[in-house]
Amino acid sequence: MDRYSVAEVFGVNNKMVRSYLERTEVDGEFTEALKTDRHIVVYGSSKQGKTSLLSRHIEKEQAVIIECGPKTDCQAIYQSLLRQLDIRLERTETQTSTTEGKVRAKIGLKAILPFLGGGDTEVETEGTRTGEKAKEFHPVEYNLELAQDVGELLARIKFNKFVVLENFHYLTDEIQTELSFDLRIFQDMGVRFIILGVWREKNRLVVYNGDLADRITEVPVEPWSPDEFLQVMSNGSRLLNIEIDGQIQRDIIDASFGSIAIVQELCKTFVEISGVSETQDSPLVLANPDYLKAAIEQKVSDYQARHLRALEAIAGGLVTKRPKEGKFPLILPYYTVRVIIESSLQDLLNGIGRLDLHDRIRRIHHRPPAEVRTGDITNLLNTFAYLQKERRIAPPLFDYDQGARSLKVIDSTLYFYLANVDKESLIEEIPNPLDTWEHDEGAGE
Repeated sequence: MDRYSVAEVFGVNNKMVRSYLERTEVDGEFTEALKTDRHIVVYGSSKQGKTSLLSRHIEKEQAVIIECGPKTDCQAIYQSLLRQLDIRLERTETQTSTTEGKVRAKIGLKAILPFLGGGDTEVETEGTRTGEKAKEFHPVEYNLELAQDVGELLARIKFNKFVVLENFHYLTDEIQTELSFDLRIFQDMGVRFIILGVWREKNRLVVYNGDLADRITEVPVEPWSPDEFLQVMSNGSRLLNIEIDGQIQRDIIDASFGSIAIVQELCKTFVEISGVSETQDSPLVLANPDYLKAAIEQKVSDYQARHLRALEAIAGGLVTKRPKEGKFPLILPYYTVRVIIESSLQDLLNGIGRLDLHDRIRRIHHRPPAEVRTGDITNLLNTFAYLQKERRIAPPLFDYDQGARSLKVIDSTLYFYLANVDKESLIEEIPNPLDTWEHDEGAGE
C-alpha cells in the first residue's frame, strides 16, 4: 500500500493534492479548449481550483508561466516571456547626422535569438568540455511595445508552447485592456495564451475588446456541487485508508459555502486533529463532531489576521483632504465594509447590487441621505479594485461586476470567516475614521 501524508492528500497547496477530482464539465471543457486555436480564460473565486486544473492538464514543458502583479505591464510580460525562451534583449543606440550638422541618437532594442540559419551570427560556446556544441545567436531589431514584433520573434524560433498568465486580475484595467487588443494579434499569429484570473463574471476580456468574442474559450471553475465535494473526500479517504463519518462529511459541506478550499482545509485539519498524520495500516473511522468543531475554530483563527487586516485597510479608504466647508468626508469604503459585514451570507453569495448598497449606506451614514449621491457610490465601486491594490490586499476580497452592477466576494474563505465570527464584535474592531477626526482636526480621509 502506498503511503501518503495528510498534507499530500487534503488541503490547499501549491502542488496538486492527491484528492483532486477531475470534473467532467470543467476538465472536459478545458481539455477540449486545448485542441482549438483559441486563447483560454480560466476564472472563478480564489482557491477554487484554477491552478490545479492547469497543473492537471498542462505539463511544465508545454508552457511558459508568467506571474502578474500590480506593477506588471505588457512590456514586462513580453520581457519575461522572451527571457524564459533564452532570447537575449539588448539596448541599441544609433547616431545620425542631420542636414543642419546636428547629431541625433535613436534608442532601440535588439533581440539575440538562437540561430536558425542565415544572416550574421554571434557564437557562444557552452562549457569547455570536448564535444560540447556551440550555440549561435542571430540579432534582430524589434519593438517590445508591439505585439506583432513579439509574435514575429516567437515565430522565428518556432515557438509552440502556451503562454500562461497567472493572477491576471492584479493587472490594472488599463493594462488588461491593452493586453486584450494584443491577444487579438497573437491569436492571428498562432501564439496562444492561458489566462488565470480571480473574478466571477463572464466575458471579462470581451468587454475590453469585442473582437475577442470568438477567439476566447472561458472555463469557470465554480460552482462545485455537493456530490463533487463528497467525491473529493472519498478520494482522499481511500488514499489515507480512513472513513470520514457521513454526518461529518455533510457538516463539512454545509460549512464550506461552496468552496473547495474550505472543504479541503477542513478535511485536512479534522483528520489531523483526529490523530491521523499519514496513511493508516488498518481502516479507521473518524466520527467525532468535537474534532470538526475544533477544526472550524482553528481555520477561523487562521483566517482572522488576513481578513481583519484587509477589512481594516479597505475601510480606511484612500487618503484625501477634508472639504473646505468643514464637513467630514463621505468615507464610503468604511460604510461599505459595514454593509458587507452586516449582510446575510446569501446576499454575499449573490452579490450586493449597486442600488441596494447605496440604500443601505444612506441608512447608516453620518450625513443626510441626500448627500450620499448615486455618483459617489458608482465612483467607489469602479475604483474598488484599485483601492484593494493600493492597500496591498492580495488576493483581492471583492470585485465589482459592471455587467450585473453588483459587488461580489471573490475570496471563498471570506464567507467562511464571516459565518463563524461575532459580527458585532468584528464591526467594533474596524476603526471608524470619524473617531480619529473628532480628535484630530487636521486629519484627512
